[in-house]
Amino acid sequence: MVKRNRSRWYVGVLKAGVNREAFARYEYNEPTAELYPAYSYVIGPFRTEKAAVLCVMFPSAASTVAGYERMSKLYQAQMIGKEIML
Repeated sequence: MVKRNRSRWYVGVLKAGVNREAFARYEYNEPTAELYPAYSYVIGPFRTEKAAVLCVMFPSAASTVAGYERMSKLYQAQMIGKEIML
């Protein structure tokens, strides 16, 4: 079975402050300090971009990557419900 070339999403916390950035990697190896020297640490991998963005927007909303994945599913379900009602 061939693996699809799907991106994995990570959130990097900058060394200069508490700012976070979401970024995608297409390689299947983990990000290292040599590849990303600007970050003090990296959170992930996330399966979806939406979960990584929620981690950037709400840093203390969930304590695990799986928690942010669940939040993204709930957020998507709420948005679909609003579109149907309009």
